[in-house]
Amino acid sequence: KEFIKYIESVNKIYNDNYAFYNSSIDALKNEPLKYDKELGYSVYNTVLFQAMIALSFHGFLRPGEVTAKANNIQFQHCVLTDDSLVITFFKFKFHKGPPYEICVNATNSVDCPIKALQNYFNFRGTSQGPLFRFVNGKAVSYKRFSDLVRQLVAHLHLKGKISPHSFLIGAATWAALQG
Repeated sequence: KEFIKYIESVNKIYNDNYAFYNSSIDALKNEPLKYDKELGYSVYNTVLFQAMIALSFHGFLRPGEVTAKANNIQFQHCVLTDDSLVITFFKFKFHKGPPYEICVNATNSVDCPIKALQNYFNFRGTSQGPLFRFVNGKAVSYKRFSDLVRQLVAHLHLKGKISPHSFLIGAATWAALQG
C-alpha cells in the first residue's frame, strides 16, 4: 500500500511538472510575450525564455544557474554545435572542486534545446557575460524568471505548486521514470 501511494505521488509530480514544461514551450511558440515597458522587444524575450526553459529542463539545471545568481552560466563557458551544447561550470551549488562539464544533446522533438539556443544566439550575439540576458544586456533575474513562470501558470490555467524549479523536477522525474 505504501509503495502504491509513493508511485502515485511520483506520477503526480511528473504529470504536473512535465506537463508544465511541455505546455510552456507550446504557449511560447504559439503566443509571443506581450510588450514589456521596461524590457521592450517581445520577440527577443520570447526566444530568450524558450531557450531558458528548454535548457533548464534538458540540462537538469537549477534556476540559479540560468538567472542572475553567483553560479549562473556565462556565454564564454559554452560551446554550441549543431548537435550539442557543452557548458563548463567553474562553481555551482554544493560543488567545491575542479571545473565540471555537462553536455546537452539535440533532440528530434519540437522542444529541442539546441535549436532553441541557436535561435536565441542569433538574437543575442556572441559577447561575453551571462548566457541569458535581455536585449539591454541585463541578466535575467530569478524574480523575472519566476514572474514568467507565474504568467505561464495563469495563462495555462494550471494548479499545483509550480515554480522555476519545476523544470528541473520534471526532468529528474522524467529521467527516473525512464529507468
